[in-house]
Amino acid sequence: MRQRTQRGLAIVEAALSLPVLTLLLLPVVEIGRAFVQYSELSHRVRAATRHVAEHALDGTTGVPVIDAALRAEAINLVVYGSSVANGTTTIPGLSTAEVDVTLRADGQVRVSVSHPYQSLVGGILPGVGFGPNVSTAITMLADATMRPL
Repeated sequence: MRQRTQRGLAIVEAALSLPVLTLLLLPVVEIGRAFVQYSELSHRVRAATRHVAEHALDGTTGVPVIDAALRAEAINLVVYGSSVANGTTTIPGLSTAEVDVTLRADGQVRVSVSHPYQSLVGGILPGVGFGPNVSTAITMLADATMRPL
């Protein structure tokens, strides 16, 4: 008779513990996803900086110059992962307007990106300590500076 009263207990325990486990797992997944996206973004920024640094001294003057074509290639390297825009961004929501390619006064090349992180659960759990919308509260900043080669 004792076995009969315990029959549905596992289902009840799972139904009670599953939402708690899910709420504990979501931040871990979100932090991991943010880390992977930031790592990808910083890798792309370093690659674009290296590309610009390699091609900024193409003339015989020895003075670095970033023309419009080189700037566009660097921006495309960050956003699309290749020097030509192909429509598929490396990071969800990343746009060309968020990338800045400059030549500093000391002659060094600088590529920087400021991109608001887009959360997976931002629409499901808004405002979990990050203000009204968690999906735009965290801004990923990546910056690289290199001397022209």
